Amino acid sequence: MTSTKIAVIVLAAIMFSACSNQNCGEVPDYTGFIPKDTANIMISSYLTSIASDSTPKPAPNLNSLIIDAKELRTYLNNNRNIAHVKLMLAHTLKYINEGNAGKYAGYRSDALTIVVAGYDSAGNYIFAPGNTVPDHCGPCPDFCPVSGTAANNLLQ
Repeated sequence: MTSTKIAVIVLAAIMFSACSNQNCGEVPDYTGFIPKDTANIMISSYLTSIASDSTPKPAPNLNSLIIDAKELRTYLNNNRNIAHVKLMLAHTLKYINEGNAGKYAGYRSDALTIVVAGYDSAGNYIFAPGNTVPDHCGPCPDFCPVSGTAANNLLQ
């Protein structure tokens, strides 16, 4: 065998082993995605609806919730059987512990969060170690990005 053929075989073996570890051959499926402009129409509608609520409140209405991408990747990458992710609206523990368990919170940014739970193709929840699920969501407002395009409520 020539050195060129050997080099090609070695390179192919390295590429194959690297791709088998990172799923390099998979083509991303974007069928569930929507265009940015469509998302902005949907977001604007929601923001307009909460802006018209003039009732006095102890906290501003919730514009969005921010979840740590590293935390979400860790959860999804370590649980290969997750087929879908369910986002569940929930009251924050702080809101509950202040005596508000089961009480209507409206859209208060200090009272709402999301709990994230993956489930498999049979519909069964998949938990992280210790029967845990991601919940660390920062409410916007108060913990909104202050710079970059993400500082805007619409997709720029």
